[in-house]
Amino acid sequence: MGLDKLNYEFNLSEFDKENLVVMLHGFFSSKESKTYIDLQKDFDSLKISSVRFDFFGHNSYKANISEITITKCVSQVNNLIDLFKKKGFKNIILFGCSFGGQIGYIVSSQRDDISRLILKCPVFSYTDKLNSQRDIKYWKKTGVISNYDNVAGRSLNYSFYEDSLKYDFESLVKKISCKTFIVHGTYDECVNYNQSVKAESLIKDCRLVLISNENHNFSNKIESYDLVKDLLVREVKLFVNK
Repeated sequence: MGLDKLNYEFNLSEFDKENLVVMLHGFFSSKESKTYIDLQKDFDSLKISSVRFDFFGHNSYKANISEITITKCVSQVNNLIDLFKKKGFKNIILFGCSFGGQIGYIVSSQRDDISRLILKCPVFSYTDKLNSQRDIKYWKKTGVISNYDNVAGRSLNYSFYEDSLKYDFESLVKKISCKTFIVHGTYDECVNYNQSVKAESLIKDCRLVLISNENHNFSNKIESYDLVKDLLVREVKLFVNK
């Protein structure tokens, strides 16, 4: 996948040309989500460089989202990291949410140049998630899900599921060598928090913070959004200021 396919928003701090936060958004989200815009503002105030971009088929990426695969998105992230490594950045900090968290797991397991992995309600295995929610035989027969997550107009090809079978996540996350931080809500309706409990048990250097009675978007309590955002930013600060 060529670099011309990467549409990103890059904020360079004149004070920090070594550390870069790469933000990986969730499924059917985008780089324009409030979470990533707010985080980029926080990183700007801390004089930390950051980049946010759109995954295949999302927002500014002009492609049919039904053709998305995990492998295509992993390729995007690897290309983006390689691009900024060539620009001189030494320390890559991956921040991923939900689907973006899963991509973060994979990329961090494949590379030895990821300095930190910071995740919010990450998907551990999309295969497990899909197996629990879908009639896989019917999906294979029809070739497409017409209303993914019960939302009209959201189509997803069976190739997404086939591609997900390539990844053995229990073996994969054991290869992650960088320090990892995960925050997850115990009432997450999209990604069960036990997926993150499992990930913590398998990753060599991992800390998990569970937020009681919170959902996927941390919106049950007014204060939860800022609490979680501050936790994520704090992890970046701890690394940059070490």
